[in-house]
Amino acid sequence: RLFEAGDPGDTLYIIWTGCISVRVPKAYVHDERLKASIGDEVLVNTMHEGDLVGESVVKKGGVRTAACVTSSASELLKLDREGYMLSFDNCYRRNARSKHKWLSKLPCFRTWAHPTLNKVSLIS
Repeated sequence: RLFEAGDPGDTLYIIWTGCISVRVPKAYVHDERLKASIGDEVLVNTMHEGDLVGESVVKKGGVRTAACVTSSASELLKLDREGYMLSFDNCYRRNARSKHKWLSKLPCFRTWAHPTLNKVSLIS
């Protein structure tokens, strides 16, 4: 197991090879069909090569809400919060600023409020 729900969210992983299953404790599940599954957890996603695992909690801080389990032999690149902020987050913000500048020049977006255009710029 890579990490458990409730663990500190201080690192993220990039899947180099293999795959990771994302499992949520049944206490967090509201769908009755999913709650009927066997075990204490529900499989909600399978992540593959190139996917980022755990980036949202690293960015915001806090604890993990899901467990991640390697479902096959896997190689992972591990980044702590500082490494993430220096690499991915800074690139993401620069890209969002470029999108905002480009969108604000389009006639259909010229009248949009700055905060609204910021939100649109963050969509990937």
